[in-house]
Amino acid sequence: MEFKIATGKDGRTFGSVSTKQIAEALEEVYDIKIDKRKIIRDGSIASLGVTKVNIELYKGIIGTVNVHLGEK
Repeated sequence: MEFKIATGKDGRTFGSVSTKQIAEALEEVYDIKIDKRKIIRDGSIASLGVTKVNIELYKGIIGTVNVHLGEK
């Protein structure tokens, strides 16, 4: 899944992508309802590029999604 974020001249990002935004995008794009607390991530994503994010689907079952953060 892909998110667009504003960046400055030196490549620094303005803002970040939270677990809530990831959960909302999964539901909107793929019709998959995931509780944001099941997304295993310390903090939000603030760096450009692809980040692998783990999601606890069931107890002991972990899935991985690629979150791409690009420039607006």
